[in-house]
Amino acid sequence: AQVRNLRALFFTSIKSCMGLGRLNARSDPFDQQIEAVSVHSVLNYGAMVAPWLPFPAAELSGSAGSWTLRISRALALQADGEPRGKIGPGDFRVERCGSVSVLVGTGSATA
Repeated sequence: AQVRNLRALFFTSIKSCMGLGRLNARSDPFDQQIEAVSVHSVLNYGAMVAPWLPFPAAELSGSAGSWTLRISRALALQADGEPRGKIGPGDFRVERCGSVSVLVGTGSATA
């Protein structure tokens, strides 16, 4: 599907966004899927961090094991909230790349 006029496009496998909000309640780090969430307006960010306020929510565009993007012009890229410069134009693939081990209490978990 062709998507235009987005403020941002998130690919996520977890529920949180920016460490303080909820991006997509359906995201599950254990289901091997990546959700694509489209942000059309700055007001969508308001719904992520303050869902009790009457802001329009970002749109869940779908869930897949991987995504292929055809980018027609250079765009800013962030990975895990960190700026990574510009990418594009060209074709790009978004896919899972393993897991990260984290310390939880006295045990460990992977996500």
